Amino acid sequence: METHDESHDTEVKSSTDVLLVDKKSASKPAVTPDLSVEIALSVERLKGEKVNCRRIYGDNYRCNWLALDGRSGQRGLSLALESYRVRDSKFLRVKKVGEQLVIEDVTVQESGTN
Repeated sequence: METHDESHDTEVKSSTDVLLVDKKSASKPAVTPDLSVEIALSVERLKGEKVNCRRIYGDNYRCNWLALDGRSGQRGLSLALESYRVRDSKFLRVKKVGEQLVIEDVTVQESGTN
């Protein structure tokens, strides 16, 4: 009866089969703090509006301006909670210089059709 040890089949590997990564030498980009809360507190808003900001990546954020939805009263008396709708939405690129936020609106606007 012949026995075969399969472990010998996988022990030898050529140098092209293995990718070695030295994590110590790999440069990592500087981590910037999440400014979502500061942005939401600092942007202009209409009376009664809420602003939600979420970091997308790096210095880029998505901000939504939420207005109280007056139509919610038409849905029935069972909904006693306030409802909001998105009044405006923007992509912002934000950096903090000293203690001040530098906010750039990078929202792509649709061009009017002629």
